[in-house]
Amino acid sequence: MYPFKIIHTRSGFTLIEILIALLLVGILLTTLFAASRGLLEQIQPVTRQTRIGQMAAAALNRFQVDLSQVVISMPPAYRRPQFNTDPDPYRIVGQNDTALGKTLAQLQFASLGHFPETTGRQEGVARIVYYVSETQSEEKLLRRSDRLFPYGEFTPQPGDPVLCRHVDEFAVFFSGADGEEVESWDSESESSRFSTPPAVRIVLTLKEDDRTWRYESYHQLTTFRKAAK
Repeated sequence: MYPFKIIHTRSGFTLIEILIALLLVGILLTTLFAASRGLLEQIQPVTRQTRIGQMAAAALNRFQVDLSQVVISMPPAYRRPQFNTDPDPYRIVGQNDTALGKTLAQLQFASLGHFPETTGRQEGVARIVYYVSETQSEEKLLRRSDRLFPYGEFTPQPGDPVLCRHVDEFAVFFSGADGEEVESWDSESESSRFSTPPAVRIVLTLKEDDRTWRYESYHQLTTFRKAAK
């Protein structure tokens, strides 16, 4: 008879092999985590810049729509303001107020670019006012007031639509007849010789955390009232 051969088989891993495997897995996971974190850090600024850019583009596009449909009183219907007479409802008024080195403008004009406020179609010339308000957390918002005639005195309303958040600066510049820019305009004043500007330039600066973005648009008015002689 042949003797039986006892074959010893090895099953499982030794403690050292398990520890080495865990070390390798840890190194792999650490590398993957660092790579994914770096990718997220690169994507986040791009995503934020895209979101801010879209918001600014929508606001500047709204300026273009409104100013392309501007309504201006023209002679002979237009008469210079006299003592105790009502101001021209279609006047253009704009000014840049600077506080703590930041410019926050307000711009008023009349336009056919009206947003219906209630259900149904509303037509007519609206008084448009762009202005900046501030929240309790000191965030600045670019708002747009839209009122049909009779306008009355302009008063900011909580329901006025917000066009832009994170506003750092909002500036408006007006082109005079000689092509030079000025920082304020009142078409009912002697300083403008009762004229309206041929063009308006908008500068909008947005800031979120430590990043700042500057946007600019130039709007040539389809019609304007020349300076009085």
